[in-house]
Amino acid sequence: MKSVKKFLVNRTTYLFAVMMLALMAAAPATFAADPAIVTNAKKLAQDALTWVLVLIPVTGALMVGYHAWMKSMADGDPGAIAERNKKIKNTIVGSVIGVSASGIVTALLAYF
Repeated sequence: MKSVKKFLVNRTTYLFAVMMLALMAAAPATFAADPAIVTNAKKLAQDALTWVLVLIPVTGALMVGYHAWMKSMADGDPGAIAERNKKIKNTIVGSVIGVSASGIVTALLAYF
């Protein structure tokens, strides 16, 4: 009796698995549209990143120009010149990092 019951359980489990596999293979794929909030959030992020890609280089260039102007007004003080050179370098590095990060996020948003 035990072997008959075990056979029926195994057979039922096997048939259930085969039927579920057949149903999943035959089921049509449904593709739902993105919700409006997701689409609008994506558009907002793309618009904001477009502004960032414009503002970062402009602001970086203005800051480099300001520090170069302040460096020219240092009257040969080596400490002030070294400080301005460091600030110019930091501004350029920060601008490059900002533009690169914004570009990477923009590229990732283009795929979704």
